[in-house]
Amino acid sequence: MHPNRIHSNRKIRPKNGPFQGHQTRKLGPTLRICQINIEGISRSKSDYISRILREQNVDIVAIQETHTQDKTQLNTRGKIHGYSIIGATFHRSYGIATYARNNLDEVKLESVTTLHDIHIVKVNVGPTTIINVYKPPTIMWPDHVLGDISHPTIVIGDFNSHHVNWKYSSNNINGEMLVSWAETNNAHLVFDSKSKGTFKSGRWNREYNPDLCFVSVTTKNLPMAASRTVMNDFPNSQHRPILIEIGLQIPLINSTPYPRWNFNKAAWEDYANELDKCIRFIPPKRSNYNRFLGLIIAIAKKHMPRGYRKDYIPGWNELSENLYREYMNGNIDVADDLLTSLDEYRKEKWNKTMTALDFRHSSREAWSLLKKLGGKQHTRRAETSISPNQRHTIQIRKRFRDLKKECTQTHELSAPYSVAEITTALKDLKPGKAAGPDGMHPEFLINCGPNTRRWLSKFYTDIQQSVHMNDKTSNFRTLNNGLAQGSVLAPLLFNVYIADLPLTHSIKFAYADDLAIVTQHKDLNETERILTDDLITLGNYFHAWRLKPNTSKTEASCFHLNNKLASAQLDITFNGDALNHNCHPKYLGITLDRTLSFKTHLENTAAKLNSRNNIIHKLCGTSWGASAHTLRCSALGLVYPVAEYCASVWLNSAHVAKVDTQLNTTMRLISGTIKSTPTHWLPTLTAIAPPPLRRASALVKELSKISLNHELPINNFIDDATKTRLKSRKPTPKTAKDLIDANFDMMTQWEQTWAAVAENDNILCNISPGHIPTGFDLQRNLWCTLNRIRTSHGRCADSLHKWGMRDSPKCDCGAEKQTIYHIAFVCPIHAYQGPRIDCLTTPPKFIKWLEELELDL
Repeated sequence: MHPNRIHSNRKIRPKNGPFQGHQTRKLGPTLRICQINIEGISRSKSDYISRILREQNVDIVAIQETHTQDKTQLNTRGKIHGYSIIGATFHRSYGIATYARNNLDEVKLESVTTLHDIHIVKVNVGPTTIINVYKPPTIMWPDHVLGDISHPTIVIGDFNSHHVNWKYSSNNINGEMLVSWAETNNAHLVFDSKSKGTFKSGRWNREYNPDLCFVSVTTKNLPMAASRTVMNDFPNSQHRPILIEIGLQIPLINSTPYPRWNFNKAAWEDYANELDKCIRFIPPKRSNYNRFLGLIIAIAKKHMPRGYRKDYIPGWNELSENLYREYMNGNIDVADDLLTSLDEYRKEKWNKTMTALDFRHSSREAWSLLKKLGGKQHTRRAETSISPNQRHTIQIRKRFRDLKKECTQTHELSAPYSVAEITTALKDLKPGKAAGPDGMHPEFLINCGPNTRRWLSKFYTDIQQSVHMNDKTSNFRTLNNGLAQGSVLAPLLFNVYIADLPLTHSIKFAYADDLAIVTQHKDLNETERILTDDLITLGNYFHAWRLKPNTSKTEASCFHLNNKLASAQLDITFNGDALNHNCHPKYLGITLDRTLSFKTHLENTAAKLNSRNNIIHKLCGTSWGASAHTLRCSALGLVYPVAEYCASVWLNSAHVAKVDTQLNTTMRLISGTIKSTPTHWLPTLTAIAPPPLRRASALVKELSKISLNHELPINNFIDDATKTRLKSRKPTPKTAKDLIDANFDMMTQWEQTWAAVAENDNILCNISPGHIPTGFDLQRNLWCTLNRIRTSHGRCADSLHKWGMRDSPKCDCGAEKQTIYHIAFVCPIHAYQGPRIDCLTTPPKFIKWLEELELDL
């Protein structure tokens, strides 16, 4: 072990990807573990892994599938320079081995077991237990899985178990048992859903995650400080090495060596006054823009700091620096104070960002934060090449000049800019945006004075512009009528331009520049004919008005319930091109399917929610993000907007449970309850309404808003949508009308549902759904224990006996069954001396009992 080590991770270049790496400051002892399924160890593989271990300064190596039958073979083929074998199992197709660095102190072998062909090697490094596990794919976990674990323990290996928690598409029995074991033993999964898979199938060219890492939790219900990095491909193995680092670490952000403006410390008043004095010497002409830019930069350098930091720690201040120096001088007692000061900043920053986060109206800060948490996805833009038709250039220019002469002058759009217009535009300008190629930041203009704004009004009037594309620059043209990028006027003008679309047999739906035509007929051939004729009509219109539709992005789809025609494809042409038939088209963010069951869309949504839940799960493992308030705020900002997007369309789908399962997981993470907890408890403990009620409320609001505006064309289709021939069809307008007729109210319905649950319980009837329950401000371990007592579901002898984790359900006091209720209110050894209602009101006496409770529920 290396205490007080400051380590710099070597940068690992992923295949076809950017560098990944960062520096960290270590607080206390650290332990670096490398785990890999080597798929048959050999001398060449041993030499290759030796180089990786030296570069990464690894302490412990856990290898699976050595394919050695005895110790002699392992010593011959698996000799790793600088490392010694601590424990191993042997098998011609399986086998595992655990190595330790030669100069590592306090290393000893605890046990080596091979039971049911599951290979386990336990090694102790000081107080820490490292368990190396391998389970063959065809073997089932025993009832106890891996048995009980104590703290501190790290469980690593190849588990060959499928579960959505580690990015498998579905669960199998082994995955369910492994998750149940982790929940029972409070084992925390160290996993990042954005990282690459640990196994890349050579046959299917897909990535999976059979190699996992679990760590034990502290008495405060916080997991061991651990990070996990999936490394590059390993030769002659489909598995990738995994680097696991145990120990407290403070991440250092490597700043790009590029000077930046510190706008928070800028003297904006002095900046504006000096700029107003000097701007009068520059005429407001296009040729003087560089002079204007130089003046801005010169004055900004006088009134605001500019530079960069090589290493940056978020929240690190003078107090943190002093505490860190004390720690490095030998005062290890200040480590907790240092971490607490950083945690307060992180928590405040996260809560502030999450409060403003909304995926329906996402902001720059929201997406920036998500990219930092989940990794950036880089996209490549294809180069655009334009080949003008020289033969018609002169004719088009002449015709364009004639049309301009015929146009009436619009004084409103061509009038000179006023100072008021410039002021309004600057108020709408978002600060914090990146500067353009000229280095002009929005803050420079937002904080300018009245003289500068008057100068800008003259500068922008009759301004000239040119277009630069593919190393070619056009001539300068005067811009009379300008339009800001992203302005709502652009799609509005486009809709005005195509307002005279010709009549078609099909119904037309338009959103901005996306156009969909829909028709209905019993005969598939007749449907094809109608759509083709309508496309001919639209094609002639587009050609007449010089509009060119993108036929490569135009798709055809057919929706029906005839399973005999499930594979049938529409044969439709548009402008001479055959349209692609898409069985699962995506329209306005909704993935449709042939039967309009929304199965594919809900499966995709559930996968997104699983990724968001991984972020919530990671927050549960931090000392700054594990509070109930932080988790609830994060869930409402990260998870629920994704889960409820267009919910008023698909809420009656038979596959909606796929989304509800993920939302239940979210609420379990917030409340700290276990999987066996009845789902009616989850909304109450998190103060988040049940998903079905939230969707029904959104549907009622949507239909009420539509009904108030009788001019909306959708009103013409709502009455027809309520008429159904099959009972399996459940149109949402009919559901909405039924809810409105029944005077649906979400809170009233929620209270009635909870009253039915608490009908025979005088204690539960005191809970008011929708209100933040008491205890929300407690530490994570106390909050989890409190909710497990409230729900009577947790780790007790009776439950452990049912799960095969304990031989007897008896309590230490001699009672036949040790239930959660027995522990909290009956047991003479552990019970709380007070009324049961105190678990809802949480007086100081009950909180003190929770803190002194020796059992881990």
